[in-house]
Amino acid sequence: MRSGEGGGDCSDIDAAAKDFVAKAQVILEVFGEEVALTAARFASSCGRETVTAEDIAIAAKYEAHEFLSRPDLEAKVAAAAARRVEDQGLGEEEDGTEDVESGDEDPEAEAGSDEDAEEARTPFSAAFVRGGAETRKFHADALARTRGWESWSPDDPARPPASSIDHSDGALRRSREAEQAS
Repeated sequence: MRSGEGGGDCSDIDAAAKDFVAKAQVILEVFGEEVALTAARFASSCGRETVTAEDIAIAAKYEAHEFLSRPDLEAKVAAAAARRVEDQGLGEEEDGTEDVESGDEDPEAEAGSDEDAEEARTPFSAAFVRGGAETRKFHADALARTRGWESWSPDDPARPPASSIDHSDGALRRSREAEQAS
């Protein structure tokens, strides 16, 4: 038996750590996709076509409750993992960053339309405006998750995503308060 620095083969540990990080990244990627879809669905139920920061905060809180109970979660994670493997050979540099060509962007494409600007000036409303019974239930559930956020204690003690959502939500609130004060 040897002791001291070096000499040990840690390749299995390094491989396991890399595998864990890769799987965690894929799960977070799918979580982010679900938050974006949920935010768009919520905005639509409120009669809006533009997703706001408030919609994203509501969606993140909703998904924090619902994400792990989705029946198609394993399939979505597997699909995202397969996309990652496929993407690693396409358009990425050796250091893992994406190879992005510059100069091809249309500066007016990101500017938005007059309708977007008008909707941005409209005060945020979470009131239900359109959709059927299933959409109405989703809308009510999303708002209930938001109202009960402060008192929610997840069954799973791993609550870091909830802490991140709390931090982002606080920043959003402070930003809105500063806007209203000016």
